[in-house]
Amino acid sequence: MKFARNVLVTLSLALAFSFAACVNKGDIDEIKKKTRRANIAMARQVAMYIMRTNVGLSFPSIGRHFGLDHTTVIHGCNKISFKRFI
Repeated sequence: MKFARNVLVTLSLALAFSFAACVNKGDIDEIKKKTRRANIAMARQVAMYIMRTNVGLSFPSIGRHFGLDHTTVIHGCNKISFKRFI
């Protein structure tokens, strides 16, 4: 069962990165970098939001995938969830 969960998480992470890169016409490697350009930052936040809501990863584990602090992930997820309702 643990193996199936790991496979599901791995595939979901890849899909989240791919979706966020396609939406913002960027590259997956750009999303993982610590650049602060608006379009890349938005794509990164969308990927973090997808990982949190659809995959159910914790904030610290999402932060580890991006090399970010968990509070940055919380901010990004809150920003995207707020924009959904505008």
